[in-house]
Amino acid sequence: MKKVFTYTLLFLSLGLFASCWNKSSKASDSDAKDSSLVQPDVIYPTTPSQEGGDHQATGSAEMISSKSKEVLLFDAPLPARYVQSSARQLLQDKTLKLGNGDEGSVLLGLDHPNGVRVLAQRNGIGQNLINDVPDDYFFDDYGDLNPAFSVEVALLDVNKDNSSEIAVAVGKPGDRIDLSLFALQKTPNGAFVYLGTIQSKSVITFADGVFRATAKDNSKLTYKLQDNKLVLVH
Repeated sequence: MKKVFTYTLLFLSLGLFASCWNKSSKASDSDAKDSSLVQPDVIYPTTPSQEGGDHQATGSAEMISSKSKEVLLFDAPLPARYVQSSARQLLQDKTLKLGNGDEGSVLLGLDHPNGVRVLAQRNGIGQNLINDVPDDYFFDDYGDLNPAFSVEVALLDVNKDNSSEIAVAVGKPGDRIDLSLFALQKTPNGAFVYLGTIQSKSVITFADGVFRATAKDNSKLTYKLQDNKLVLVH
């Protein structure tokens, strides 16, 4: 009888120990899963508001930078869309669709042996917009982008006519950024026309109908689109 009692007590003890071990293992697994969601060692690049972007949107519109982890050259209210590439990333083409996609596209990449291309395509006609971007500072003699700089292409509706303008920004915040603006011509051919270029020391922003930039002496510059031209208003 003593042996039966002893064996029963032993089995109960083993059962209790197994139950406690199982709960402990589950808790450890749960903690491990939770900790996998936290990555304290991941450091994302700063957004324009932290990297030379002195100008903030004065309205309530949410900006591209609120959704991006890249250091932008140009920032605008959503639903503006963009692609960006460094000199090395240009090896892989990136594409933005115009409108619903049936209206054409803009491709950012390389155009061997002619350097960088920002190819706007519509109705089977292609146009390299980079040809109208100043190239004395950002590109070498072969048209290739210097390694220190990036190219950003953004689609946004500046004048609210339900047609996207194309902004092509080249440079680096804290050094120099040139933003060239293009619009779709209202003709059957649908070519893209050059509207002007803004030069800035820091990130260029568009909000409330105006473009804001920073001069070399850190003074603030304001541009507007008037009569299909970028005009300095302040």
